[in-house]
Amino acid sequence: MATVGDYVVVSDGTTTLEIGRDIDQTFTFSVPSNVNLGQSAVATWRLEAEGPPRNLAWNLSINGTELVGFTHGSDRFTGLQEVFQGSVLQAGSNDATVAVTAGTGRIKFSDLVIHFQVDV
Repeated sequence: MATVGDYVVVSDGTTTLEIGRDIDQTFTFSVPSNVNLGQSAVATWRLEAEGPPRNLAWNLSINGTELVGFTHGSDRFTGLQEVFQGSVLQAGSNDATVAVTAGTGRIKFSDLVIHFQVDV
């Protein structure tokens, strides 16, 4: 069976997170039933760390599995991506959570897209 690339736009808006205010945000998204969980998947997103950040730690998880974690000590604006095991996803409903875990400053998280393989 052949596979092709597919994707889902999880979030197009900006979420601002910081210790002492909103520290996490969960986004729900759906993956089609013909997803190939044996193939790698890719998460891409836009991030801004500001405040200025001091030991500002945060992470991104999907379905409870942490994909990445970073700590920032200076202002930063960038696009990021992470390749991860497709088995982290599941056909149907999924959750992506971004959470600030320590430090001062804030992150602005946006434009989360999940790319995956599907069987055709």
